[in-house]
Amino acid sequence: MTPRRFTAAIHLWSGDFASQQLAFAHLLDAADEAGTALDLDAVEVIPPAEADRRLAPYFGAERPKVSGPTLILLATPPGTPPPFKDTARLRFEGTSGGRVLRAGGQWV
Repeated sequence: MTPRRFTAAIHLWSGDFASQQLAFAHLLDAADEAGTALDLDAVEVIPPAEADRRLAPYFGAERPKVSGPTLILLATPPGTPPPFKDTARLRFEGTSGGRVLRAGGQWV
């Protein structure tokens, strides 16, 4: 399968988590409370030290401003609303247009 770049809606949250595993656990809990499911393959949990390098493929030089130390990014097809907004541990920073690298030829 050939990887391809796709236009995407990039939903971004910030929060403070002791580990990547705790951030993923909170995301699953938040999605469950919202009555939705998450494609964890489309989620990035980004620690502060890696933010510039890991956000660049999605946003290029247009890196969004965020308020918390840990960034959580969810890539979805364009026009898809975020599955939830703020939670007890996450602040919703907004949705931006970006690009994602996915295997295959379409969003699934």
